[in-house]
Amino acid sequence: MDTPTTRNMSSFMEQMEKKFDELKSEFIGNLKSDLLAEIKNFISDQSEAIKNLSNNVMKHESTIAVLQNSVESLKNENELLRNKIDNNKNENEIIKEKLESEIEQLESYSRRQCLRLDGVKVSDGIETSENVVKIVSDYMKAVNVTFSDSVIDRAHRLGRVYENEQNVKCRSIIVKFNNFRTRTSFYEKRKDLQDGVKVRIDLTKKRYQLLKETRDLIKSRVNSRYANEVYAFADINCRIKIVDKSSKEQSFITSLDDADLFLSQS
Repeated sequence: MDTPTTRNMSSFMEQMEKKFDELKSEFIGNLKSDLLAEIKNFISDQSEAIKNLSNNVMKHESTIAVLQNSVESLKNENELLRNKIDNNKNENEIIKEKLESEIEQLESYSRRQCLRLDGVKVSDGIETSENVVKIVSDYMKAVNVTFSDSVIDRAHRLGRVYENEQNVKCRSIIVKFNNFRTRTSFYEKRKDLQDGVKVRIDLTKKRYQLLKETRDLIKSRVNSRYANEVYAFADINCRIKIVDKSSKEQSFITSLDDADLFLSQS
C-alpha cells in the first residue's frame, strides 16, 4: 500500500543507504590514505636503512680490500725475506764448506812431514820426548835409513794403550820430520820393520774416514774374484788414491762420489 508514511519510510531508507555509502566511501578513502601514508613511511624508513646498510657494506668492502692488499704485501715481503734467508743460508753453507776444505787441506799439507807408528811397545816407567825420539831413531836405523841427528823435529805417544796379538801393551807414536826425503825413505822401508810395528801415513780425520769408506765401497761393489785388483790407499803426500790393476786405471779422490764414479767406469 502506497501511503505517505510508506513513502516517507522508503525515502528515509534511501537517504540512510546513501549516507551509509558516503560514510563507507569516506572511511575507505581515509583508511587508504592512512595505509598509504604508513606504507610510504615504512618504505622510506626501510630505504634509509638499506641506504645506511649499503654504505656500511661499501665501507667494509673498502676496509677488506685494504686488508687484502696489506696481507698480499706482507706475503710478498715474507717471501722475499725467506728467499733472502735461504740465499744467505746457502751462501754461509758454501763459505763454511770452502773454509773447512781449506783448513783440511792445510792440515793435510802440514802432515806431509809426519808419520804414525802403530804397534810400538810401551816402555816401563815414564817416557820423555827424548825417549820417544830415540825409539823412532832406532827403528829408522833398523831399516837402514840414513839421517842426521836433527832430522826428527819431535815425537810423542798418541792415543790409548792397547794390547797386540802377543798380549804386549802398545801405544802409537806420531813423529814429525824436518826432512821430507828422510820421512819418505823411512816410509818406503816400512815393510822391513819387525815386531809387528806398522808405519802409516798420518791422515786427517776426514781423509781417514774417506779411505775407510772407499775400501768398504770397493768390497761391496767389486766381485770377490777381482777384489785384489782394485784397492785404495793414502800416498806419501796424504792424498787418497784408488787403483784398478786390471785396467791400469787410477785416480785421486776427494769424496766418496769420486770413488763411486771411478768404480762405475772401471
